[in-house]
Amino acid sequence: MYVSAFSTGVSGIGIGSMGLKCSKLEYVDVFNTSVGDAGTIYLGRNCHALTHLNMSWCTEVGDMGIESVARGCPLLRNLLILGTSVGDPGLVALGRG
Repeated sequence: MYVSAFSTGVSGIGIGSMGLKCSKLEYVDVFNTSVGDAGTIYLGRNCHALTHLNMSWCTEVGDMGIESVARGCPLLRNLLILGTSVGDPGLVALGRG
């Protein structure tokens, strides 16, 4: 399943709800939305089939959200995080898988 919410009003509440109900999501593009760590944590906890995630310019996404994705999305192959608040702890978590 593919979801693109490119530059829309989607927030963490919307992406979190979608993550709870659509566990087979493979491709999520929330470029330049207000999705933050809370929504990202839902994706990591519930969307284990995720292979592509574009969170570029989601400035509220930080280490906690990316750490959840790193733990919960073992099939992830493409992750775009340009313009986020992800720092070294998030990158270390990605390296661990």
